[in-house]
Amino acid sequence: MKPLWIIAIIIICAVFGIMLSSIISNQNQATIYLFKDGSLAAVKRPVEKGSKKTPMVALNLLLKGSTDKEKWDGYTTQIPEGVEIRDVSISSGIAEASFSRKLEQYGGGATKVQGMIAQIVYTLTEFGNIKKVQVLVEGEKNLVLGGEGFIIDSPMGREDVRF
Repeated sequence: MKPLWIIAIIIICAVFGIMLSSIISNQNQATIYLFKDGSLAAVKRPVEKGSKKTPMVALNLLLKGSTDKEKWDGYTTQIPEGVEIRDVSISSGIAEASFSRKLEQYGGGATKVQGMIAQIVYTLTEFGNIKKVQVLVEGEKNLVLGGEGFIIDSPMGREDVRF
């Protein structure tokens, strides 16, 4: 009967170790959103060793676009290359995220703009303290983004930018 107890303890320790390892590794990863097959898809990205997982870090990872492997696997981004994040502030569940003017140079229609905003909103609302996102360009609130007139005059949640 003794060997069964030893085996049970070894199995319990192994399961606990796997769970602990998963918790630790998730703390060193940020979730960003890219497109795959026309839908938003969550992608885990490693956070630099010694860095904390913050909204600013997550946005910088998002703005890097798809890695070569992700491109090979069919992941894309609607965010134009060269967009930079200027600042992120959070108050009462709303994140204000200010981007460089390059955000306005997306080169596409209304669907592309909505996809771009959805990637930003979904990435930031992964953080429990953020429910909605106000997108700013160079620190200024715009009423619309792009010639197609995608309205960004107020904070948006996931329900506002469903994809």
